[in-house]
Amino acid sequence: MADFSDLRSREYGLFVDPDQAQAEPHEFSVSKVIGDYARLQAGQGYGYVSDLVFDSGGKLAAVVISREASVGGGTYAFPYPGQTGRWSPNLSYYGLPYVTAEQANKAGLRLDMKEFQNS
Repeated sequence: MADFSDLRSREYGLFVDPDQAQAEPHEFSVSKVIGDYARLQAGQGYGYVSDLVFDSGGKLAAVVISREASVGGGTYAFPYPGQTGRWSPNLSYYGLPYVTAEQANKAGLRLDMKEFQNS
């Protein structure tokens, strides 16, 4: 669950109590993952994390990746796997659960960012 109670802060976490986040290895600061490089399982670069999507209850639902031109460009949303995924917030990059760019392209939802300009 995201804590946006202090909107003046540039650090957004998933807990109201920061000490709780340190005790939970699967929890992370939202502002630390945005901007991270996104890699495929084989280590190939795919793009970078440009945004996160939360559901109406505040749970992280999807990770938005801006793809590199070498894999076709564009912006894609991928479901956040939660604790079932192989990615860890302790890594220096965001790991997608796909081996090839083609697999990732088929699994992701392409976003038209023009649709969000007025929201």
